[in-house]
Amino acid sequence: MEEDNVNQNMKREEIRGLFTLGLMAILVTLRLNLPYNYAITIGELKNYQVCPTIDSVLVTWGLYAFFMIFAYSSDLFSPKTCNRIKKIGQACLGASILILSLVAILVIAVNIKTSFYIGLYIAFVYLVWEIYSAHEKIYDKMKKNYNKIKKKLKG
Repeated sequence: MEEDNVNQNMKREEIRGLFTLGLMAILVTLRLNLPYNYAITIGELKNYQVCPTIDSVLVTWGLYAFFMIFAYSSDLFSPKTCNRIKKIGQACLGASILILSLVAILVIAVNIKTSFYIGLYIAFVYLVWEIYSAHEKIYDKMKKNYNKIKKKLKG
């Protein structure tokens, strides 16, 4: 049963990692084509520097990928160390989400016209996250109950 959880966690991180690396490739391509002082106008906010935000997200995603490589290297480190490294990597991913959320809040604050649509998008993402989290919890409970019944039938 513990091995199934490890495999499930590995699969989840593998999907997250592939998604992150794909987005990194897109951002790197975008970043390489922009001068460092490239600025955009968002509503009332004039000359918002885009490159520092992109660079920050790229660094945090790169750190996430770096730490995840070592987090699943149980042949090099103890399971406890691997778990700590994994938490550091996930914290880096969380930092990138925080950066992007702050930029989204900035956009909402300066551009009220689009804030309704951005609010709908954030509500939609939150709803999807809640459904996904509930699905995982229900699946885990069903799996535990299945294994209990299986043990009772065998024993």
